[in-house]
Amino acid sequence: MADTGFHGLSIEEKVDAREAREIVKSRVALIGNISAPTTLLRGPPEKIREEVKKIVDYIDLVAPGCGLAPRTPLANIKALVDSVKVN
Repeated sequence: MADTGFHGLSIEEKVDAREAREIVKSRVALIGNISAPTTLLRGPPEKIREEVKKIVDYIDLVAPGCGLAPRTPLANIKALVDSVKVN
């Protein structure tokens, strides 16, 4: 997939971010890797911070691995943004 010519590749949380980075090297930006239905929807914010800390060195754009659920708490979205800023 990294050789198809796209600039970014969105990956869900089930993908090991470190392994994905090793495979694609710098050929494509990795995006996503945070669980929208589990971590972001159900929280708590501490879990979000933990997940971000684990992947931030391997993911170019930390984001939900898929679309946000409409009932995702604003506090959890803010925790995601704040966690990326800190790291």
